[in-house]
Amino acid sequence: MKAVCKKNMSNQRILSFRFPQPCSTVRAAGGPPRDATRLFRNGLIIFVLLGLGNSWGMPWSTDLYDQESMKPQELQIQVPEDSIPVDGKTERVPRDVADKTLKNPIPSTSESIEIGKQRFEITCSPCHGLSGKGEGPVSKKFIPPPDLTGDFVQARSDGYVFGTITNGGAIMPSYRVQLSPEQRWHIVNYIRSLKK
Repeated sequence: MKAVCKKNMSNQRILSFRFPQPCSTVRAAGGPPRDATRLFRNGLIIFVLLGLGNSWGMPWSTDLYDQESMKPQELQIQVPEDSIPVDGKTERVPRDVADKTLKNPIPSTSESIEIGKQRFEITCSPCHGLSGKGEGPVSKKFIPPPDLTGDFVQARSDGYVFGTITNGGAIMPSYRVQLSPEQRWHIVNYIRSLKK
């Protein structure tokens, strides 16, 4: 070791010792160089601080809310403008217009009522119940739907009921995507058969 005299900023003489090797290569007992350890530690601290600071903006921080899924009461698929369904062109008609303009093209036969009943039990019964009186399991935890056997619904035209199934109502979602127009008309025939 060699003593060297240096001057500091205020021109005072200080005594320092010079090692035969530069400090950056001095190793602790069997470990990496001290400067390398210090550099790794400081880099790790910076990485953790920057990483944790920005982690709130990472994709997993939205807690699965903003994902490619359907939200409650949301129309599942937006039908492209001027698209034509496989079974022919159907226009989206509001239910008050459908009330006056649409006529049921499917006669109310026992076969149609049976098809409508099957589709009703799959699609409509969770809210409206199997009997159509609004006692489905969903209605126990949500706003009860109207009684389909009562005068409020039975007095409406077939077009209005079809428009409600197609476009939805105040709290009822649209079933335009899930049910074909033919299946919706079968359900209308089944609802007519529920009359008190």
